[in-house]
Amino acid sequence: MDIYIKNMVCNRCIMVVSQIFDHAGMEVESIQLGKVKTKQEIEQYQLEHVNLQLKKVGFEIINDSKRRLIENIKTISIDYVYNSTEERKVNHRINTTMVVAKIDFTY
Repeated sequence: MDIYIKNMVCNRCIMVVSQIFDHAGMEVESIQLGKVKTKQEIEQYQLEHVNLQLKKVGFEIINDSKRRLIENIKTISIDYVYNSTEERKVNHRINTTMVVAKIDFTY
């Protein structure tokens, strides 16, 4: 099950979110900025519990598709700025073609 998380911007965020899912007894298949993939489907009451724990530390589960898209673009932008080569950082430009390819969404 894919769960989208708001405000994840760094590796420390990944660690904190991972711990929250771990403490809730949910098996995580993979985790990256803005997204957690669990090994099994999660019941609504479990999602509500995890969301409450996430909110305590500044995160939040995103259910709305438009908010997910916006958060995904922000995450791609943050990743580009912090994890790009020095040459790319100098330009300070985010290529829209790259963003569209990464979010798998056309406009």
